[in-house]
Amino acid sequence: MAQPPKQAYDTLTLLDESKKQQFQQNAFVYQIKGRPAFSFGDIWLQPGQKVIADTKALLWMDGQVDVSTGINGNICDSIMRNCSGESCCLNTYTGTQANQKVSFGFELPGDMLAFGVNDSSKWVFTYDAFIAGTDNLNISCRFSGCLACLCADISMFLTTVSIKNQNDMGIVLAGSYGMIERHDIPEGQTLLVSRGLFFAAKEDVNFEIGLIGQECLGLLNLGCTGGGIIFRFKGPCTIYTQSKSTIQLLRDFGIPGGKRSQGKVFAAIAIKIILKLLEIGVKAAAKGG
Repeated sequence: MAQPPKQAYDTLTLLDESKKQQFQQNAFVYQIKGRPAFSFGDIWLQPGQKVIADTKALLWMDGQVDVSTGINGNICDSIMRNCSGESCCLNTYTGTQANQKVSFGFELPGDMLAFGVNDSSKWVFTYDAFIAGTDNLNISCRFSGCLACLCADISMFLTTVSIKNQNDMGIVLAGSYGMIERHDIPEGQTLLVSRGLFFAAKEDVNFEIGLIGQECLGLLNLGCTGGGIIFRFKGPCTIYTQSKSTIQLLRDFGIPGGKRSQGKVFAAIAIKIILKLLEIGVKAAAKGG
């Protein structure tokens, strides 16, 4: 059995360096490979140790690892999680022997990072970013805002990750299309991020939607180029961006609005089928009468 790497925590995103030792003692050992274009994560489990993951995330694993499927939380969390592109049900992988490896990835070519989660570090991610994490995490969603989802190429709902129990700590692996970059914004400074390129931030970080350009408050730029819509983040804060827009990629493949529209399309088709069946039933009943 392959041994886990000794330097598996180099990519762990933590604000407090002193807490890294606590994570190493209690959390799984992981290593992210293939960055930034084709990232995937290897996780090593010990007997009884668990990791939760998106149902589509598994790449390969040790054959003796136990796998179970559940909603991970309550029904409300499950429904809300689905609104931000995550699976209603999550898989739980439990180690049965020492150093069992499970590998996770995601559908699009892109980057992956690990984030530390505790009481003071709750995260909000772009649509469908959750890949895997410790089993003490709560995966849910929040509304992105009317202007954000209408104008800024962002989903109506964003994925949120928090810890279930106070004073506990966990790790989440998250990824998306393009390369992920960290930006530390000092107090008094502002970072402008082009639409569709926001990836992650602390849950309490606020952002504004605006335009760039000097003429007519940016309206001329918007009208002539169709661009210029930006997110505005004011320091002090830390923001993570992705170099490519997932929604733009899906548009390029002929899916207007990206994944957000697929559910509506399927729902509309289902409604039409149900109405048609009801119509046939009513006609059959009328003939029978």
